[in-house]
Amino acid sequence: MPRPSSPPDLLSLARLVLRLSRALERTVDGTLRPTVGLSVTEYLVLRVIEDGAAYPSAVSAHLNLPPASVSRTLDRLEEHGFVRRSVDAEDQRRFLLAVTDAGAEIAEHARGLLREQLREAYGHVPNAVLHSAIDELRTLLAAMEAREAR
Repeated sequence: MPRPSSPPDLLSLARLVLRLSRALERTVDGTLRPTVGLSVTEYLVLRVIEDGAAYPSAVSAHLNLPPASVSRTLDRLEEHGFVRRSVDAEDQRRFLLAVTDAGAEIAEHARGLLREQLREAYGHVPNAVLHSAIDELRTLLAAMEAREAR
């Protein structure tokens, strides 16, 4: 095992995070599509709006998605009646986003299904390992985002 003072293998980090991301995405997508008809991206966009992202640009920035992808996703969510777009009264060039009652209901249902499925898929991993991974990934993400903000 490398010493903490040796330079980290950032390529290995990237590879491992991508593999983990793909495994989680397969689990999430395999749960959401057949049960609630949402893609991973649609679910994440819905959740970000629920959490207060009022504009498409905020959704794009928070999820690190291209604006065109966010726009297409918003179109689908709006078609299903899960999201409402309205013109911002303070800036007619911008749209305000809001989750509809149907969107909030489907997001809550999806959250419950995902908690259950993720517990089933990864419940064998010790809690200490999961807590540590969450803490370390939050620290890593914060450091990377701080660098990008400069």
